Amino acid sequence: MTAGADGARLSGHSFNGRYEALKGEVDAYLSGNLPSFEAEGHKLLGEAMRYSALAGGKRIRGVLALAVRDLLAEDCLAARGAIIHIAGAIEYIHAYSLIHDDMPCMDDDDFRRGKPSCHKVYGEGMAMLAGDALLNLAFEILLDKACELAPQALSARFVSASALIARAAGACGMAGGQAIDLGATFTDEARLDHMHRLKTGRLFGAAVLAPAVCMGAGEDEYSALRSYSEAIGQAFQVRDDLSDAEGEEGTDDRLNYAAMFGADRAREKLAAACDEAVGSLGRFSGRADFLRQIAHFIAEGP
Repeated sequence: MTAGADGARLSGHSFNGRYEALKGEVDAYLSGNLPSFEAEGHKLLGEAMRYSALAGGKRIRGVLALAVRDLLAEDCLAARGAIIHIAGAIEYIHAYSLIHDDMPCMDDDDFRRGKPSCHKVYGEGMAMLAGDALLNLAFEILLDKACELAPQALSARFVSASALIARAAGACGMAGGQAIDLGATFTDEARLDHMHRLKTGRLFGAAVLAPAVCMGAGEDEYSALRSYSEAIGQAFQVRDDLSDAEGEEGTDDRLNYAAMFGADRAREKLAAACDEAVGSLGRFSGRADFLRQIAHFIAEGP
């Protein structure tokens, strides 16, 4: 793996081991908190939710949340146990968004991660309900946890973190970005950046900033993490566009960085975003090396 901005270095083995350990935490949480709904008489809904929520993937948003937890744990040990609920909720929200993205009325994709999309297995109506249920499950979890937390100051921070997640998923975030995507005909880079900041970047931001809020991050820490989250959100989208352009799935000529501006320009943009992410964490010194390595991990792609 590449050296961090301060010259510190995590070996590939060290990075991979830590990443897989955090991913394992997230996977276990997701599996353990999915209801079956068998008693309620709609078992098929539970199956559709589980099919999509446990379909694999890198769990990068959940891992980011736990990485921020570990970065700030010494400052607020009391909040440490609450962050896995944030990580899980964000992954459920991401799973819901993928179900809806694949629907014929959106991106119309028959496959997701090499498997048939949820609507191809369970039908469009059940897939739509599975996405709705996963979104609501995320906030059921967050609200239940907020009621349990003590002291009151920690509970209040957790509520603020949950509100941040809601905004990231809603009309000012992911849903708003998707709405722009549906009707977009533009070829302007600034407007494309804006769309992806909402559609992709805001949920990355929530994965980094909601734990920071809950952990009581100081103003300087929060500002640094916000810059980091914005940069990795952009890096993720550009890397995804490049992967599409280099693969066999084809590209969207209007809304793809590589197709609109060429692969070389896209790679320059990706490198700049990665450098910005790494550089934004300078105030944390070597404590943030794992977050720096995640930025490189995103930039390197599959």
